[in-house]
Amino acid sequence: MNVHHLELFYHVARCGGITAAARSMPYPIQQPAISSQLIALEQELGVTLFHRRPFSLTRAGENLWRFVEPFFRRLSDIASEIREEASTHLRIAAFGTVLQDYLPPLLDRLRSRVPSLRLTLSDTNASVSFALLERNEVDLVFSVLVGPMPKSLPGEELLDLRVGLIVPESWGWASWADVVKEARGSQGRIGRPLITLPPDEIPSAIFQQELAKRGLIWSSNIVVATYQTLLTYVRMGFGCGMHLEAPGYAIGAGLKFLPVTGMAPLHLVAAYGNPPTPLALEMVVEARVRAAALRDTTLQ
Repeated sequence: MNVHHLELFYHVARCGGITAAARSMPYPIQQPAISSQLIALEQELGVTLFHRRPFSLTRAGENLWRFVEPFFRRLSDIASEIREEASTHLRIAAFGTVLQDYLPPLLDRLRSRVPSLRLTLSDTNASVSFALLERNEVDLVFSVLVGPMPKSLPGEELLDLRVGLIVPESWGWASWADVVKEARGSQGRIGRPLITLPPDEIPSAIFQQELAKRGLIWSSNIVVATYQTLLTYVRMGFGCGMHLEAPGYAIGAGLKFLPVTGMAPLHLVAAYGNPPTPLALEMVVEARVRAAALRDTTLQ
């Protein structure tokens, strides 16, 4: 059935006739056009839907009215609900560290402007996050990319993040050169305990690729879900941690960050749907402001 024909039937039945319906339609349409399209509907269904003079619905018309009336009556309400949903509900996919350490203050500021803010936060790796965005199952993705952000991807780069190690000062390593020096004495193998994120996370995968290019072998002893957990275990003496330099984030006394010399930084990016939702754009603005404030700071 033609949905437009059903809409015309709804208005004619609601108003009690074609003439009255033509005057109250939400868009301009002439009586002859309404009449011809209703005739087409009756021909398609093979029934008479209403008597013209005086106007009254037939039994078939009453059955159709019971079907279409709830839907068309609630159309304006449905539109309002959808608009409200888009203006108060934000769906974000990001890896755990961003959700835990980077987003809370941004979301808190957004909530101060949108008190009825509702959030759906998905802890996912990059490939899953971008798949969710492509399927329109999230509004915004925060992720780490290896190279520049593709021009085909709506969004922007926020921060460059150096890849390196958080090591206890007691180990005596002052730079990445000390790591390489130790490996040379062990046929490229580094025997110190290493703590990393899961191997399918971009930072871990890129770190292992970089080691392989340099002829170094260093397997993870402990795999954790977030950088916060990684730092906890480094502080407890379980090993050193493969970490991204997070501007403004203090690692605490007794630890130091050693960047991998000659390794290109990774990029923290925000990507949104096309078209983006207003809330997603507001969140990107918050992220941009925070990134600008952090950009010139370093781990301490």
